[in-house]
This record gives sequence, C-alpha cells and structure tokens, in this order.
Amino acid sequence: MTRQEFFEINNGRYLEIAGTSALNQCTDNANAYIRYVLRLPIIEWTNAVDFPSKVSDDDYKWIPNSATNVPEEGDLVIWGMNQYGHIAVFIEGDANTFRSFDENYPTGSPCHVQEHNYDYVNGWLHPKASSASNPPQPQQPVPTNLVTISSKLVVSEIYRGILGVDATEDEVKAREAQLDSGTVLHDIVSQILQDDGRSPLKIALENLNSVGQQLKDALSANRVQADVIADLRKELAQKPPEPPVTPSNPSSIPTVTPIPADNSITKLTNYVISSIVNFLRKL
Repeated sequence: MTRQEFFEINNGRYLEIAGTSALNQCTDNANAYIRYVLRLPIIEWTNAVDFPSKVSDDDYKWIPNSATNVPEEGDLVIWGMNQYGHIAVFIEGDANTFRSFDENYPTGSPCHVQEHNYDYVNGWLHPKASSASNPPQPQQPVPTNLVTISSKLVVSEIYRGILGVDATEDEVKAREAQLDSGTVLHDIVSQILQDDGRSPLKIALENLNSVGQQLKDALSANRVQADVIADLRKELAQKPPEPPVTPSNPSSIPTVTPIPADNSITKLTNYVISSIVNFLRKL
C-alpha cells in the first residue's frame, strides 16, 4: 500500500491496531502506517513519546528537531508535550509549519490531515531503505472490516462505560453512521450523556430539576404567606382603636378597701372581714 492510498482509505476513519486498552489512539494510526505502508513490525504497548527508544536502529533513523530541520514525507513525527506524547505521519511543510496525518488530535478525532507548528516536537523517525539483511516483508492485506470492527468496539465501549449496558444493534448502527459521517467521538459521548434516559448525567439533571422545582414552589408559597401577613399588618395599622368599655352599672365593681396603715393583727383581721362583707353585699 502506498502512503497516498493509506491516507485516502483511512481519512475520517478510526483505526485500532493493537497495544493498549485505550481505543483509537495516535499510536494506532502510526502502527497501521508502519504495518501496511512501511511493512515493518509495529510498536506495541508504547506511548507515542517513547517510540524512538523502542524501534530498531536498523529500520529507522532518529532526527532531533531543530530550527532548520524539516521532515520528509512519510517520517513519523514525535511530540513530547506530556508523558504520552503524540505521533503522526508527516505529509508536507517547511521549517515553520507542516501538515501531517493524525488520529486523536484533537482528542477524540478520527484520522485526518492536521496543520501543525513545531511546538513540543521532539524530532522524527525517518524509515531507512531496506537492505539485504532486512529484506522486504510480504505485503500484508489490509482488512476491509478494520474500521467497521473498530467503530463497533468504540460504540460498545461507550455504552458499557457510560450507561453500564450493551448497545443494541440499532444504537450501534446509528453511532457508526455518525462516525462514518465525520462526527467526532467527543460529540457522540456528549449526545449520549445528555439525551439517553439511562445516562447518569441525565438522571442527575432530572433529579436536580425536580429538586429545583420543589424549592421554587416552596419559595413561592413562602412569598404568598409573607404577602398575606403584610396585608394583615397593614389592615390592622389602618383600623382605628376601639374606645374603652365603660360598665353600665359602676356599682357592680367591687370596692377595694384600702390596706390599713396599722400593721396590728386585730386591725388586719377587721380589714379582711370588712372586705369580705363589702364583696358579699354586691353579689
């Protein structure tokens, strides 16, 4: 397979070759290129940034990045922006910018042509020409169902990981159609999280909305009660005070005999008896 055929066949597709449990990584694109175009052994269980330390010196020449160096078409460009790095197939460019064939850059994207500058580029692996000690390997056929299998695995893993269920055949077909049309994986995950009734995010949002409505109703009821209390207070403040009640028969009010100044027992007794008699007379 030529480089151009590789780019045309896989543009817009997700590739899954081997190596880790993480699906559709930049290393899958690189390993597919290594296997089907360079016809060299793939580099498994390796982060992109570590590819230079794992390849054979007989197969590749490592060229460090510099202000004037420019990769050749088909070189494997290596980035070192973090512990995982990134790897892509160089297409064309100059010492300032270039275009390469990437997967999972930006995160979740399928294979595509990507514009780059040289920020964080460590260097590139330049494939060496085959020698007598390293004869060309037989051309390995590209499986026609490579992308289909990969897409189905991606959809299945999304549904198991997010919803805890297996995707139905209809769901797999619908999501595969999205992938084939160029919808990035990130957007598909977002759709499932927001729209599927089994999504924990959707359930949490629905519960939150329910609680919010209850709080809104409670606050509304409290406002009604506060308005009623305010109206009552206003009505009471505007109502004129009632005049004091005058008894129709003043004589019915018992007469209280003043307490004698003398504190002797005899006069105190007479005072108590006199008070009782006066009270009984009024009955």
